[in-house]
Order: sequence, then C-alpha cells, then structure tokens
Amino acid sequence: MIAPTGTIGFMMDCDTTGIEPDLALVKYKKLVGGGLIKIVNNTVPAALVKLGYTPAQVETIVSHIDSTGTIEGAPQLKPEHLPVFDCSFRPQNGTRSIHYMGHVRMMAAVQPFISGAISKTINMPEECTVEEIMSAYTESWKLGIKAVAIYRDNSKRVQPMSSGSGSTKEKKAAAAAATPRSPRRCLPPCAPQAAR
Repeated sequence: MIAPTGTIGFMMDCDTTGIEPDLALVKYKKLVGGGLIKIVNNTVPAALVKLGYTPAQVETIVSHIDSTGTIEGAPQLKPEHLPVFDCSFRPQNGTRSIHYMGHVRMMAAVQPFISGAISKTINMPEECTVEEIMSAYTESWKLGIKAVAIYRDNSKRVQPMSSGSGSTKEKKAAAAAATPRSPRRCLPPCAPQAAR
C-alpha cells in the first residue's frame, strides 16, 4: 500500500506527500498550540529552470507567488506553462486547480501495481455538489480503486491546511501574519510543542 505520509512528509520538508499533487503553491498550516506556518513550494524554482527560465526570471516569478499566493499573472511566465503548476486547491488569488477527477484517474493508474490501498485524499472544491461527490466515488469503484477519501474544501469549521481561500477574515489574518523572508515560516504565537 501507499501509506499516509502527511506529517512525515512535512517533517522531511517534502513539497508533496505520497501520490498527491501539492495542495497549493502557498499553503497555511494551523499549529496545534496556535499560530500559523506559511509554506511555499520549494520545487517551483527548479521546475522553472527546467522549463528554460533564467535565474532573474525565476526570482521574479517566485517573488510573485510569495506575494500573491498564486503563479497566475506572474510576469514573464508563459501561459502554456501554467498547467505544470496546478495544485489540488484553487489559490487564494487565482482560478486554476487540478480537477478532482484528475486525482481519481491518477490513483487508478497506480492501483494495479499496489496490492493494498492508496492513502490519498481526493480534494474537491467547496462548490461541488452531492452528485459530483457521488460521481467521484462511483468512478473510483469502476476504475478499481480500493479506498477513497474525499475532502470538500472548507467543509470543516477548522481545517489544518488551506490555500488561504477561507473566509475574508482568515485571508486578512494570514496575509497580515505572513512576512516575505523565508519560504517556511513559523508565525507567532508558535509554541515549541506545536512543531512536533
């Protein structure tokens, strides 16, 4: 099986966990003891270099992501490269994301090579319908996926990870707490036990 790796992946400084696309290029993680960590995907610069961007262009694009929460609208980014950076959730200031059926099809492509289940969540947008959720379950069954977990964005009163696309109050709090220094930041109040 492909085991759950969320906490382990976070501790190992991984940008994605297991067979998941990244949740968002910029994520906010709520800590148990209070506080917030802003996490910026660290593989974006390498991907941009691989796509042929110069170091100066990479710096400009990464700076845009850090300040806006999305790669959409980044100066000098070619429109045909946008799909490379699509993630599970729509960014706080953007419109693009991977369709939830893309998650299902990825799991279906890997399932024949695994005797157990895949620990992976199918992330669905907040506005999805009951019928779309049923469709995700039904299609997963038809494709032979052994286990399915679905999460609809903002369906819980408090969610541990977000793209900053929660309420306006949460967006303002996240924006006020974030500083443009380091890709991984611990924002006050951050109790030492919360880092575990």
